[in-house]
Amino acid sequence: MKVSAIVPVYNVKDYLERCVKRIIAQTERNIQIILVDDGSTDGSGLICDKLAETDDRINVLHKKNGGLSSARNFGIQFAKGEFICFIDSDDIISPYYVEHLLYLNEKHGCDISVGRYACFDKTEPIFRYAEQEIEIINGKQAINKLFGESYVTATIACNKLYKKTLFDDLKYPEGLINEDEALAYRLYYKANKVAFSSNIIYGYYMRANSITKSRFSEKNFDFLKIAWERCVFFERNEEEKYHHLFLKLYCWTLLDF
Repeated sequence: MKVSAIVPVYNVKDYLERCVKRIIAQTERNIQIILVDDGSTDGSGLICDKLAETDDRINVLHKKNGGLSSARNFGIQFAKGEFICFIDSDDIISPYYVEHLLYLNEKHGCDISVGRYACFDKTEPIFRYAEQEIEIINGKQAINKLFGESYVTATIACNKLYKKTLFDDLKYPEGLINEDEALAYRLYYKANKVAFSSNIIYGYYMRANSITKSRFSEKNFDFLKIAWERCVFFERNEEEKYHHLFLKLYCWTLLDF
């Protein structure tokens, strides 16, 4: 098994089938599809079970509601692939999403490969798959992507393919809204090589009631906590450059708080 695609599912009955069908239709067929029903109450769990009947690559896990991080962590435990990716259940992916990211990891010996994303609401994004600009850098250089205009692309979890062993001693923090920001820098720091592609491979659906559009006060408090944890992490690892950069970012966050 080459790739395990982990899909956290919580009350997304209107979008779930669309998302899973895009995964089933991937040009790379050697995929384990893990649907983690995180205690859905709208019938999403039943939809997962019905989808599993249509494709034997689909594994459904039902669990008590614990949030996005909990669902991702739970899915990782059952992943059989050498590489894993995370796909949010209301989003869509390019037909070449897995193939392209896997190609980058295998050709260049990377632990993480990263593609671009596009937001959409009613009109689906135009995906791009061609021999575009590819940047191969080491893990520490990838941390530099967490500053400036590349921040979101470098931070979010769902436009990436990871070597599964990166998660042997890393988990998404449960109980936080900014779970991607809490782990991205640790994953890059652990990675040997990272590939960044200019191809648009992921479609992020802008739902009016999505978690990124709500609970702003909690989100700000979580971000402040994570910003400080990043400073402490690099100080403990004696990475003076990144300690100073993230400390500066933390100070700016306090000023904007």
